[in-house]
Amino acid sequence: MAVSEKRIIAALIDELGSLDRELATFRKKEERVKVIRAELVARLELSPEDSVSASGSRYVATIGEACIKRSVGDMPALFNMLGKQTFLENCSFGIERIDYLLDASLRQTVLEEKRNGVRLWKTVPKAVFAKSA
Repeated sequence: MAVSEKRIIAALIDELGSLDRELATFRKKEERVKVIRAELVARLELSPEDSVSASGSRYVATIGEACIKRSVGDMPALFNMLGKQTFLENCSFGIERIDYLLDASLRQTVLEEKRNGVRLWKTVPKAVFAKSA
């Protein structure tokens, strides 16, 4: 690897580490926002259809109605309406559901595994890394 490429990689790693440190405080705040929003919905006794504005001393919060989430309530009826071929061409199972329905030996016959998912990233200051190595 060329020296210039090593410098670029080092600079990118350092930038990533700095951004990770900054984002860590925002992640904690994001969790707190979720808790506060849930508490406000409960304290304001909002039904899913309600849309309101509420005021604090410095801010006004506008809370919209809950989004609509759709799901199939009658799978056999859907199967009958679509027919077997169309149903099978369009249905999908979550992998977790297949894990629940089939034992390991059967899962191996119908599932494929490829290592192409999201990577886990972790950055630590160099001094911390040196101590742990």
